[in-house]
Amino acid sequence: MVFDASYRKIVFVNVLFVLLMGVGLLFLYRSEGVKKVVVPAPETDIYTGEVGTSTPVTVSIPAVGIEGLVVPVGKTKSGNMAVPGKYENVGWYRYGSVPGSVGNAVLAGHLDNGRGSPAVFYNLKEMKIGDKVYVETGGGEKLKFMVKEIRLVDYANPPLEEIFGKVEGEMLNLITCDGTWDPVAKIYDKRLIVFTERVRE
Repeated sequence: MVFDASYRKIVFVNVLFVLLMGVGLLFLYRSEGVKKVVVPAPETDIYTGEVGTSTPVTVSIPAVGIEGLVVPVGKTKSGNMAVPGKYENVGWYRYGSVPGSVGNAVLAGHLDNGRGSPAVFYNLKEMKIGDKVYVETGGGEKLKFMVKEIRLVDYANPPLEEIFGKVEGEMLNLITCDGTWDPVAKIYDKRLIVFTERVRE
């Protein structure tokens, strides 16, 4: 009986230790692995008003297999463009232009989920000049854009005026992370920007 009691105690302690180690490693893995898409937002916003039926609800890029729901985002406390909470969603910068209107509309999406699995814009790096991007609005309108330029820029020094600034055309700029992962700062050191312009049949 003494042997059985001691054995059960040893087993219990070992199981408890393994469980606690597992919880600790899971917490560490999640806290170290979260990767965000952030780009400094402009100091002066081009506010488009409340989100309405003309604003984007989905984005599709058939050439690289991208499909995603679009959600409006603003700014973080640090002044960066915010990103969606879900890795499968795409964020539309709601203080900028609306896709399909004059100006630079901006969509941003995660590269991965922080644990090695692809997120919504993982294949953005595969895009080529001339590829088509389709955006559907809340009112059912389907907008078509064509890739004009693809550029890799430093995270700390993005061309904000080219991304967010006022222009005469109907532009749509797509952003995701790229480059090397910095485990200390928990960011990638580059941003991939795909510049597109609206086209009509």
